[in-house]
Amino acid sequence: MTKMKMKQKLSLVIILTMLLSLTAPVGLPAYADTVSSSSTEHTFYINEGDITMTAGTGGHDGMIVVSHGAPSVTAHVYENDTLVITGTTTANRVLVDGVKAKIAIQNVNIQSSGAAFELKNNADGTLTLEGANILKSGALMAGLQVSSGNTVTINGTGSLNAQGGSQGAGIGGGDSGAGGDITIEGGDITATGGDMGAGIGGGYNGAGGDITIEGGTVTARGGSSGAGIGGGISGVGGTTTIEGGTVTATGEAGGAGIGGGAWQAGGSVTIEGGTVTATGGDMGAGIGGGYNGAGGSVTIEGGTVTATGGDMGAGIGGGDSGAGGDITIEGGTVTATSGGQGAGIGGGIGGAGGTITINAAATVKAASETVSNPAIHTLSDDIEAASTAAMFMANLSGQKPAGTPTHIHVKDVFNPMTSFSPTRAYQSIAVTVPADTSYQVKTDGHYQQHLTSPLTEPSTDFVIAGAGLAAFDDVENAANPPIVNDEQAPPTGLAGIAPTSTANNDGKITGTTTTMEYKLHASSTWLEVTGTEITGLSAGTYNVRYRAKVGFHASPSITITIPTYTAPSTGGGGSGSSSPRPPATPSASKDITIIVNNETQKSGTETRTEIDGRTEIKLVVDSQQMKNHLENAIKENNGTNEVIIPVTNTGDIIKVVLTGDILKKMEDHNVTLSVREEKIEYRIDSANFTIEKIAQTMGISLDSLQSIDVEISINKIPAAQAEALKEQATASGHEILFDPVQFEITARATSADGKVQEVKINQFSHFAERIMGIPEDIDPSKVATGIVFHADGSYSHVPTVVFEKDGKWYARISSLTNSIYTLIGNPITVAAVENHWSKVPVNDMAARLIISNPNTFEPDQPITRGEFAQYITKALGIYRTDEITTTKFTDVSKEDKLFNAITVATEYGLISGYPDRTFKPNDQITREEAMSMYARAMEIVGLKEADNKRIEKYKDKDQVADWAYEAVKKTVSIGVFSRKTGETINPKDTFTHAEAATAVRNLLVKAQLINP
Repeated sequence: MTKMKMKQKLSLVIILTMLLSLTAPVGLPAYADTVSSSSTEHTFYINEGDITMTAGTGGHDGMIVVSHGAPSVTAHVYENDTLVITGTTTANRVLVDGVKAKIAIQNVNIQSSGAAFELKNNADGTLTLEGANILKSGALMAGLQVSSGNTVTINGTGSLNAQGGSQGAGIGGGDSGAGGDITIEGGDITATGGDMGAGIGGGYNGAGGDITIEGGTVTARGGSSGAGIGGGISGVGGTTTIEGGTVTATGEAGGAGIGGGAWQAGGSVTIEGGTVTATGGDMGAGIGGGYNGAGGSVTIEGGTVTATGGDMGAGIGGGDSGAGGDITIEGGTVTATSGGQGAGIGGGIGGAGGTITINAAATVKAASETVSNPAIHTLSDDIEAASTAAMFMANLSGQKPAGTPTHIHVKDVFNPMTSFSPTRAYQSIAVTVPADTSYQVKTDGHYQQHLTSPLTEPSTDFVIAGAGLAAFDDVENAANPPIVNDEQAPPTGLAGIAPTSTANNDGKITGTTTTMEYKLHASSTWLEVTGTEITGLSAGTYNVRYRAKVGFHASPSITITIPTYTAPSTGGGGSGSSSPRPPATPSASKDITIIVNNETQKSGTETRTEIDGRTEIKLVVDSQQMKNHLENAIKENNGTNEVIIPVTNTGDIIKVVLTGDILKKMEDHNVTLSVREEKIEYRIDSANFTIEKIAQTMGISLDSLQSIDVEISINKIPAAQAEALKEQATASGHEILFDPVQFEITARATSADGKVQEVKINQFSHFAERIMGIPEDIDPSKVATGIVFHADGSYSHVPTVVFEKDGKWYARISSLTNSIYTLIGNPITVAAVENHWSKVPVNDMAARLIISNPNTFEPDQPITRGEFAQYITKALGIYRTDEITTTKFTDVSKEDKLFNAITVATEYGLISGYPDRTFKPNDQITREEAMSMYARAMEIVGLKEADNKRIEKYKDKDQVADWAYEAVKKTVSIGVFSRKTGETINPKDTFTHAEAATAVRNLLVKAQLINP
């Protein structure tokens, strides 16, 4: 703005103000400068001069005085107004002095010899990021200076690169200054401390202050001796709370990743969620103390946390010469790896162990380089008595190179298996495992043995007796490794061929080998396969598997359906001779569009192919285009993101192909993927692809994820097979209301020698959704539930919600597996509850196939432990995706009718049994036992503890057993556990079938997995 224009503007303002003063009511102040009268935006240009905000006085009380420009011009704005700052400068600065202000910085670049942007004298600023912004300060100053006593809240969709000068933090305090109250809600933020300053927190000799990160992408790196997030050199970590977002914090020489600077303790660190990667500088902890600093107080309640110590520092705990501090891990997925000679979790080199509490809800892996400072280093050689987790720790006889895998599995059972390949060389390794179980351990492909007191002979059995730390010493390659039957993959490439006449006796299954066996689904007798075909079969459902052989169990079976005979058509004239089957004929490819956070983008190609009279639509997503679209979307939205791949052409088989690197990026940024066709939508949380685990299985490094193709398939079952499934449902008294659809996810990679690896993704950690459009000729009220077909041909309930949108009706099926899904009608009433208080929930649970004995149901009879486990597993729609013949419980065998329910409940962590390795399935369950299972089910459906004080109102809360108290407190907090008085829990009472049915229904309703 020119000086002449400025003078003209000021003259006009003065004249208008004088006129207003003549007509203003008595007591209304008249201003002689620019005034804001309501919540508006004001734009200021930093290139025109310093911008200073101070409190108004006199007639300007309650307003902000903004001095700006050169020569300086004064503006008065209200606290509720937004001050937009833009421009580039190497000479000017922004100062917020003692006021509360809402500020947006828009493509700002301030590189100053002093403080580029400073809040002082108890200032309180909300800083919204728009575009790309740089704040770089000179010596002794922070890039964004927020010293103790001042407050800043950062949000928005833009980016900020804040660089401190020597001895200043990137964001926080300057020389000798502690950080103030710093809250980050969003944005893409990079904060780099100057020499001896933290990335975010204190400057030289300054504590970290109070730092809260709720969202966004935050990268913080300390200057030499400063923490990534926390204290500068000689500064304690302060208080750091991370609730969400993606956080990468790196300390420099002597500084922790998150915690103290060199020479200081870690302060208080709480992680409740998000993805957190913390790496200590040399001699600093990943999370905890800097060089010579104790770990302070570290609490991890959730999220995914990877903590790696610098040389001689702990992964979580103390830096070099620092003790472990107080460490509590209540939940989340935590991986802690030491730098050279520090503990995985505990003290740094020369530092005492920590006070460590780990609960069963957490998944923890830890590794260290030495057994003298082991993976878990505690003050008492055990984790705290309040811990509910069982920690397995193996102290190896020799050090293993970085990346060497260690696998831990239940004795003689390979699934599930816990695997850990530490990123640093290691000699001590620890993981959380289910208690009361005997394990076997393989390191670098060799079974291990141990000689832990009081053993006198080496053993390959690693027995975990209960909660606590079980440390095994002198672990080495077994002299006499156990002979353990391995698992075989199920057969592939088999097909069922229909009989050729009404005699119904010449159907066959093709693609077999003589190493297989088969049976009719309803039969219990397996028959050997004698050739490449099984002939002479009638229409029906069959199971085929590989036979057991030396060193291997029988494989899981697959289901093959032989369709019923269909007479050939007699119409149309012609010679009657059959034409040869035409080859698959692909059509020309065309571009496809995807929708990323409601923005339509081009990304890939679609090919349409006719195969055996069926149409395959294949959409291949262009990785580079998708990567660009994702990066743009993530910058603008740091919360939940969504990618929709619309299928505009109808087909019988729909396939969508994405590469592993894209899925990893989607997982890192909480992206939900949706494949949407006219009548079917498949919605998947990107974490369900477990792409890192898939890569590890294939032996592919994380740098080569682009070499993995992941194919998502929606297959409308062929008419003959669908008809067989409908007949099966009709025979059970159920009506199929939607043509069955098979959902599959397959990962493939091709090696240099042309060998193709293939891994099926059949089991998820988060519910995947299938949305089906209910046919217009079907009354939506007829839909009882969705069902999933199992490998043996049976089917069961999956949680289903029926809803209306835009005048059309849909069913949303939520499931933790892949298979064939459909909707059924099941009109049923349970006579025993016609006049009972539980009529509505019991009839609903019976219609959904959760209650399997509606004709003999006894509502007021006590339910057993095994029956309640079955109710919960059926309600959640979880089931075995493979066949097993053993269980960890000595009183549960394959012949028990509840065997599958109990093994599934064990696999999903719903039950743990008694210390003597029994489950007592036929004992009547008590209410506190039922609440313990219920609390674990809450975790699966994503229900968190709500009112944690609610338990205080119950008169008999002191009667709850200590082992059950936390679970009972969590269960009663959401207010849906069924039917006792409003003042008592009655923890020792039995639990009836009606109460159990009501409780599991309430759980599904509360989680919005079924209709109320």
